[in-house]
Amino acid sequence: MRDTREHRDLGTVVWLAATTLALRGAAVLSLGDVFFYGEELEKGTAAKGMLDSVGVAHHHLAYHYYEGGGFVVSHLKALAFLLVGENLLAHKLVAAGFVLAVLLVGYAFVRDAFGRRAALWFGLLYAFSPPTFQKLSLISLGIHFEACLFVLGALGLTSRILRDEDARRGLWFALGVVCGFGLYFSYQVGLVAAACLAVLGVRRPRALFLRGSLPGLAGTAVGALPLVWMYSLVGDALFDIHGADLTAAGSGERLLPFLRAIFVEGALGGVGGPWLWTTAVAGGLAVGLGARGSAEGGSRAGLALPAVYLALFAVVFALSDFIPARVYHGFLVLRLAPLWVVGLVPIAVGLARLEVGRDGARRWASVAGGLLLAAGGVGALAVVGEGRPSTPVRNGVELYRTKGYVYSGYFPKFVKHLPPDDEERLEILLSFDEADRDWLVSEACAELFKEPLPDAHAAQARARAVVEAVAPEYVEALEVGLGRLLLLDADWDLGRALESALAAPDGLRERLLEGLGRVGSGAYPTAEALAAEAAFAPGLPDPEPFLVGLGQRLYDNSTMRLLTERSEAFIEARPAGERAAWRLGFERARARHRLE
Repeated sequence: MRDTREHRDLGTVVWLAATTLALRGAAVLSLGDVFFYGEELEKGTAAKGMLDSVGVAHHHLAYHYYEGGGFVVSHLKALAFLLVGENLLAHKLVAAGFVLAVLLVGYAFVRDAFGRRAALWFGLLYAFSPPTFQKLSLISLGIHFEACLFVLGALGLTSRILRDEDARRGLWFALGVVCGFGLYFSYQVGLVAAACLAVLGVRRPRALFLRGSLPGLAGTAVGALPLVWMYSLVGDALFDIHGADLTAAGSGERLLPFLRAIFVEGALGGVGGPWLWTTAVAGGLAVGLGARGSAEGGSRAGLALPAVYLALFAVVFALSDFIPARVYHGFLVLRLAPLWVVGLVPIAVGLARLEVGRDGARRWASVAGGLLLAAGGVGALAVVGEGRPSTPVRNGVELYRTKGYVYSGYFPKFVKHLPPDDEERLEILLSFDEADRDWLVSEACAELFKEPLPDAHAAQARARAVVEAVAPEYVEALEVGLGRLLLLDADWDLGRALESALAAPDGLRERLLEGLGRVGSGAYPTAEALAAEAAFAPGLPDPEPFLVGLGQRLYDNSTMRLLTERSEAFIEARPAGERAAWRLGFERARARHRLE
């Protein structure tokens, strides 16, 4: 009988995993909006640095010292690069691994604590998630979503200990390891550790202090070894999260606008989804905590554990400095990923308990569960529709051939970890194994030489001297990389920066103009920003170099990189005399980011 139940569970898990991967894979192979967010490619650049044996101590390759999970994911990306190449596909394979891992750990937790029926609901709701979180699960950053693996692991182990006061010491040790390594992975795991400790202190004080304290502390020490190792290398920099405070006085000023953006203004694609999901969580908690429980539902006390965590997370988030000031894109709610994943637990438990109730309750379960799954299915179709679903093979080839790394976002973080000498820094940056050396030099110089000392001309002379000492054959690539210096010297005034470039001698002038086109006004290259920047072109004696640079900047727009028909439509909408230069610049950038 037990073998039959285990076989049935295995079949359920396989079916749920296949469904989840099919939905997420459809978003990837359609080239939906699941690429190029934030640090995804930059952590791929750290992975490339590992494979290229860049000449620094290994820990300096970390994108941020405080992001242990990001560093772990960079190692996984390096392995994926070895398997399938240094491409975008590798990122999505790592993301898929975490998608499955979170599903499996969450299913095991809910199955163990609340029964198979609740676990099935959890898996279905996870597969048919709100579209924003379907996307977030595919952005391989190694931070908030991936941390759910440790959050669910800690909740699952604590739940087992709560049901057995004589739980073996191995469970306590495992809980310590999960929390200790989870803290290295993401500091937010400290919240679930605090919630678990608080519930254990109230429900199992004797077991906690007499049986679990020593193995728990020992496991925490073992799990936290990477954190201790990193602290021994970088000191307090390990805890510098962009200078943010956990309880910043100004955070309350952003909470109401944040909630209004989501629940009133529909910043996540509409108000229906957020209200539906929030109502479902509240309803699940009400049903789960209000029922006596059953063989298929666990106990009220069992649901109290994730409820305490959800409440603690919500309070800390509301009081913290991590609330985004504006919500103009769904990815800005990435920090709420644990709230979504753990929030599925009370929904699943509530639906399972309604199903084993009377006929009326079962009908409510069917209606509520069906509505949530239908909303997730419609959301999945919407995510797929954001891309180009009609050509999956062509799209897959595009993923395979597009580089999975970029220097412009990684170098600003990496340079902070390097020695202060500019020549030594340049040598390190140029030790990446990059076929397009001009691109590498331009990106390195754009980061190294962006401070007017005491003015832009002095900085240019200093930069030229450094490059001539390290890589004299790439002085022209340096000059293209100095566009950002001119923009900063002009206090982000593109018109003034262009005037400075026009004063340069022939040759240098054209390269500076191209460099200014690449950086534009410094803003994200939306279609509107690009059009505003292009308005300077008619006033230039020879606008072609600047427009070629803008064409390369067009490639930085994440909605146009892979879906080239969109970039082509943008170029075709430009004046006829500009199109050739725009197209040349875009194709240069595209070729630069293609694997040979």
